[in-house]
Amino acid sequence: MLKYAKPGGVFLLNSLYGRIRSGMNFRVEVQEQIVKKKLKFYVINGYEVAEKTGMGAAMNTIMQTASSPSAAPAREQAIAEIKHAIEKTYGNGARRVKQNFAAVTEPIETSLN
Repeated sequence: MLKYAKPGGVFLLNSLYGRIRSGMNFRVEVQEQIVKKKLKFYVINGYEVAEKTGMGAAMNTIMQTASSPSAAPAREQAIAEIKHAIEKTYGNGARRVKQNFAAVTEPIETSLN
């Protein structure tokens, strides 16, 4: 699972459980790779975010936003690009655009542990 993870990289997992519980359920080899590669390990409950934002089971926007760069200028640029893609994809469906925009901001505010 972490074969291509670069040292110091980010490992983002979509899970119903928090970071500690999720991490404890990994095989020992996976836990060792996280430590050895000094990965920043985050868990997002994309299911909860999807429910809150009316996205149903669609998590692409949620996971894409959660995995965006964390530095403010780069993150703002990434979010702007995601929102542009949403408008381009769902331009005729105002409700769907609104739901996707909510999914873009929700992970930033509440979901990463």
